[in-house]
Amino acid sequence: MTLIFSERLNQVKKELGVTQVELCKILFDVPHRTLQSWLQGEKEPPGYVQHLILFRLSRLLDCDNDNLNNP
Repeated sequence: MTLIFSERLNQVKKELGVTQVELCKILFDVPHRTLQSWLQGEKEPPGYVQHLILFRLSRLLDCDNDNLNNP
């Protein structure tokens, strides 16, 4: 089963144990409202941005990016 972006982002946020504000900073100061809309599934960034976000978070989790894309 492939998770949608918002589900993957929520999953990684939980695994990292960070708040939304902390996640905004991790993601190079993305606006808080933008992050909220991604987490709630209201909006999604373009595919290449999703890939970059998940790659960045995978480095923080010290795991393979494929594990984030297909848990």
